[in-house]
Amino acid sequence: MPQTIRFIDTVIRNIKPTEKREIYWCDGCPGFGLRVTPKGHKSFVYKYMFGRKSRWLTIGKYPEHTIRNARRQYDEYYEQVNDYGRDPVSEKRDALKAQENKNTVSAFIDTYLDLMRLRGKASITEEERAFANDVVPVIGDKLIDEVTPSDIE
Repeated sequence: MPQTIRFIDTVIRNIKPTEKREIYWCDGCPGFGLRVTPKGHKSFVYKYMFGRKSRWLTIGKYPEHTIRNARRQYDEYYEQVNDYGRDPVSEKRDALKAQENKNTVSAFIDTYLDLMRLRGKASITEEERAFANDVVPVIGDKLIDEVTPSDIE
């Protein structure tokens, strides 16, 4: 049976864990809840429907994530879902996948230097110095896909 409570610091702090994981819903905030595990860990969550799918989004752990910050984050997610028709879970997954696939010039240089050291290249120290002085300060933070010929010049 779902329980609705007021999200006040003293109320949340005094919630005791039970044998099963419990969800306590915030009074007046649809989908905003507090998940309490049997070990006593407390996390703010947001449950919403996107299309025909039910989605759960963990906002943050209590008390590291304050009620005010969790509520602010909930408001942002609620607005994304209900006003703009966006799915925060899918957007987070897509952002993580995109970040994994992106390589910066600095990361590529590090990989190259490690490989050349393993192969025993004689001039590797000179190349490392040239990269550190000329390339990394200018385009080191750029993604490899975004480097243009004018950047190299």
